[in-house]
Amino acid sequence: MPSTIESASIVEQGGPKRRLVWISDSPRIPHIGQAIVSRNMLDSLSKNWDVFVLGFGDANLKTPVGVPYPIQHIHRNDLHDAKKVIGHLLAAKAEIVVFSHDIWLWPTIAEVKAALPNVKFVGWVTIDGIPLFPGWRGLFYAYDLLISPTKWGQNEILNRWLDLDVSHIPYAIDHTIFHTPKQGKAEFKRLVQAASQTDSSSRRMDVEGKFVGMYVGANQNRKNLGAIYAGWKQFAKDRDDVEFFLLTHSAMLDMPHVGDYALSEFMDAEHLTIIPTEVPLDWLAKFMCISDVLLHPSSGEGFGLTTLEAMACGTVPLVCGYSGQTDFCTPETSYYLPWEPHIGPYNVVRAMAVHRGVAETLGTAHMEWHLGTIEAKRQRGIAMAAKYNWAMSAAMMNEKLTDLLLNKEERLVVRHIL
Repeated sequence: MPSTIESASIVEQGGPKRRLVWISDSPRIPHIGQAIVSRNMLDSLSKNWDVFVLGFGDANLKTPVGVPYPIQHIHRNDLHDAKKVIGHLLAAKAEIVVFSHDIWLWPTIAEVKAALPNVKFVGWVTIDGIPLFPGWRGLFYAYDLLISPTKWGQNEILNRWLDLDVSHIPYAIDHTIFHTPKQGKAEFKRLVQAASQTDSSSRRMDVEGKFVGMYVGANQNRKNLGAIYAGWKQFAKDRDDVEFFLLTHSAMLDMPHVGDYALSEFMDAEHLTIIPTEVPLDWLAKFMCISDVLLHPSSGEGFGLTTLEAMACGTVPLVCGYSGQTDFCTPETSYYLPWEPHIGPYNVVRAMAVHRGVAETLGTAHMEWHLGTIEAKRQRGIAMAAKYNWAMSAAMMNEKLTDLLLNKEERLVVRHIL
């Protein structure tokens, strides 16, 4: 039996590429985190594998991203129909299947696996809180291999079910877009002002010499929106040297009420700039680069792409010291916010920020910004973010997939511990 390194070379150098079927949010979707993850991973894996994607959510895309591999649009509900999924995988001639990222959304996985005994199944699983729902146990066992993008997630799975095979392959970010600029706030001022519009008073934004906070409405983070809003208002009261950027899904510059997340309350906040929802990623990076802190508490982030992107841009996150983002958001790179436990669906414990804690922590960051001592956190964050790149992640994934596909021996698995 070849070693892992030898196995990897077999796929890269010998014979036709093996068929990899990838199931996820469609890589053609521009701004959704899991689409970005899949797109970057598959860009590298397609060099070694014959990639075919079963993708969710791109049926009505106005501006799809071009990709070099075939994508078949499916609905998430299709995963509830075992015969339909088996048909998709047989038609795709699957040899190995990767499901990213909410693997409990595939309730028929055990039935599909039983019908396709020669296909290997991998779950790249993010978890957003503890404990894992006991009802997921049977689904987890159906996969030949589980992969977590964080050490935190890997440990949470193993702490409950020690007999599972769980590896760690992190997500990463695009450092060609998200990186520390040579220019400072003054250099970006004209560009940002030209591309942004502010609140109803049409006040022109001026960030030079100001402490700038930024909120990005990521999926997990929007659940803390009330605390963020109340905390910012309390902090910003009677301060003239602060500015707040707000970017969230469904937000539009000319709407009195902002989208599905009831953000109209933000409109009465002072020192507020609304960023258009569909701002390109390079412009999102520009806003991050001129922000001093990122307000991103997260109720239970499985990884935290936005947080890591901001760190790469030299922006210091304010987060709850909880869940997957703690792999890189440490007290040395971030400000930890006070939080209270919240019991969500499936009895999962998540973190809810406390608005007074948000205000107090912003006050600490603002003081350290004035003193210049925030620079140490900024530099450590930049160095931490530099460790996460897609080439490394894809190489790790390629090695694991190759080893799993070529290893025909049955693994010794402990099902019960006495």
